[in-house]
Order: sequence, then C-alpha cells, then structure tokens
Amino acid sequence: MKISWSHILFFKINRSIGGHPRRDAVMLFCAQTLIYVFVSVVLLWALMVLPPEPFKWFIQLIMTAGFFALLTSYSIALVWPHRRPSLEFPEIQQLLEPLGTWKSFPSDHTLVSFIFFSIPLFVGAPWYVLTLFFLFAVSISFARVYVGVHYPRDIVGGFVLALGYSLLACWLLGEVTQPLYVFFTDFFR
Repeated sequence: MKISWSHILFFKINRSIGGHPRRDAVMLFCAQTLIYVFVSVVLLWALMVLPPEPFKWFIQLIMTAGFFALLTSYSIALVWPHRRPSLEFPEIQQLLEPLGTWKSFPSDHTLVSFIFFSIPLFVGAPWYVLTLFFLFAVSISFARVYVGVHYPRDIVGGFVLALGYSLLACWLLGEVTQPLYVFFTDFFR
C-alpha cells in the first residue's frame, strides 16, 4: 500500500495522542462538542446583528449551502468510498469513536464548520467576528484529525466543498431552492 502525504501527516499527528492529557481533552472537546457551540454562536450573532430580512436571507443561504454540500458529500462517499483511519490502520490511537465508519471523505464536520464561517464572511461580518469564526472552524477541523477519525485529505475535501457551495449559495437560492419552494407551496395549497 502506497502511503500518501495525508497518511504521513495523519500518523505524525496521531503519535501525539496520550502525551499530554489536557491537550487530548481539549482536542476531544473540539472534535466532538465545539461544532454545536460554534453553530449556536454564529446563529446568535446573526440574530443579534442582522435585521429581520437579512437574517432570513442569511438562514436561507446557510441552509442552501449546507443542503447541497452535504448531499454532495454523501454522494461522493457512496460513489468513491474512503474508510476511516481506524479501519485501515487498527493500530492507531483514537480518542473518539465516530457514529459510522463507512464515510471518511470528505469531513462533514469541516464542511459544516466552514459553511458557518464562509456565509458570515460573504454577508459582511466584521474582521474580529470572522477571526473568531475562523478559529472555531480550524479548531474543529484539526481536532477531527488529532482524535483519529479523519485524514488531512478529508479536511481538505470538506473545506473545498464548503467554500464551493458557500460561493454558489446565492445562485442556488435564487435559481433552485426558492423556485422549488414556490412550486411546492403553490402545489400543496
């Protein structure tokens, strides 16, 4: 088996587990729980800062980008499966047991995290808010590799999908999701 750059980097990071229990605990929190804190903080920020109509648009953008990105993520996983590191290398250390082992690429945690960073970026959040959101997204993504549930390539894949669908969210909202919404609401009246 040829070892890729992603495997090499993963093994280098994975060797760190167990050396510093506090760091392990922080990484476990970031990998498992921080995404809920992050999503709540972003939504709270938007609710407090954006007027009602821009807030509605913000939510529509996040839902549109999230739906299409997750749909693509699961489609990629079905067509081109990548197993989690623990299945390929049972000897690795793992701080977290994921819910499923069939899907590793791309990382859904990274995908969601960077959508929740990108959409505020595109709606004009101030730099200090964006810096905080970026740190949240990077922490979640890195921690997923650190705890042993993703390869670095999975993180890159999740980031690329998040960025792509965040950039397309306005177009998708206007050309796909809103027309579908109007069609179905008219159809079921």
